[in-house]
Amino acid sequence: MININFAQTLFSSAGSVFVVLSILFFLAFRKFRFAILTLLLANALIWTAIVFPKSIISLFEKLSIPESILSINNYYLGVALGFVLFVLWFILAYLVRIPFKKKNEKQESSQNQVSSDEESNKDTAKLTDESISAEDNKEPLKKE
Repeated sequence: MININFAQTLFSSAGSVFVVLSILFFLAFRKFRFAILTLLLANALIWTAIVFPKSIISLFEKLSIPESILSINNYYLGVALGFVLFVLWFILAYLVRIPFKKKNEKQESSQNQVSSDEESNKDTAKLTDESISAEDNKEPLKKE
């Protein structure tokens, strides 16, 4: 007989690892977006452990995993699975963020260049205005 506790323990312990690591990233590293998305993945893992344990067991049977493995209640295997999934999730999130970061840096550099051009134009206009006003304020030369 297959024990559904294996699926529940596996996914709930992996979800627990995700919760702890998302709180760590939120508090220690100030990676708010990543932490929130990680917490959502943790909720998905825990929800899967609660709602679909029989479906998970039937999936494991279709993958021809031996029944001796499926009949044990192994918390540490779930923790290890949670760490492996978290590392994969971290790498995926980092790789997805790289192109967007480069695109944002290019936009910021072009915006900075445009703003510096505008500032230099304002400076030259200001200097021109000052020189014109200085010429207007000069007293005409008196002929003797």
